[in-house]
Amino acid sequence: MTWLRYGRVPSSREESDQLLDGFMATYDVVDHHHTHVAAPVDVTFATACEIELQDSPLVRAIFKGRELFLGSRADASHGLEACPR
Repeated sequence: MTWLRYGRVPSSREESDQLLDGFMATYDVVDHHHTHVAAPVDVTFATACEIELQDSPLVRAIFKGRELFLGSRADASHGLEACPR
């Protein structure tokens, strides 16, 4: 679907991204993903803040592989900055 829509600006306000539009008003490809969570916002946000992705061997392997492939160094800062600490 993304390939078929390539070069087309979002057709409705529902598909637009106001934050992205502030930085890049015209872009070639739009790809949106939505996940519906059957929980209240405060519970969902608190849970997202408590998750430590670096505790997962799979996540660490993905980041290490990307680091090696791109020839970069690990970034010590991780986590969600929006979460209160």
